[in-house]
Amino acid sequence: MAIEQLGTFVEDEGTSTSVSVTHVLSAGDNRIIVAGVILESTGDPGTVTCTYGGVSMTQISKGSIYGTYWRDAYLFELLEADLPSDGNNTVTASMSGSPSSITFAVGAICYEGVDQDGYQGADNDAVSGTELAITVSMAA
Repeated sequence: MAIEQLGTFVEDEGTSTSVSVTHVLSAGDNRIIVAGVILESTGDPGTVTCTYGGVSMTQISKGSIYGTYWRDAYLFELLEADLPSDGNNTVTASMSGSPSSITFAVGAICYEGVDQDGYQGADNDAVSGTELAITVSMAA
């Protein structure tokens, strides 16, 4: 069986320490839910977590850039064995910190035909650094 998208991609954003969106889980075989979370804040967001239908998702990747703002991007997964019932399920991303200024977004999609014993659950933290200023000068 080939890997195929099942249902539609959903996303939402907000300016608080938690953001949620409803996703419709359709019947299928060997499914995986993949959720992407992005944030930009003026302080430490703390630990970022994601749930699907109340079930904790596994963080599989994180990339960060720190400078004037904290900018983080995460990927989370949930495999067939842990999926809640088919139908409407809420995807919720939350942070433990309370920065003063936040833009926070979550999106989710489902695929079927996914190897349930393959790659999952590895935390791949990206290199963190400072903001870069780039200046381009052009001769007249």
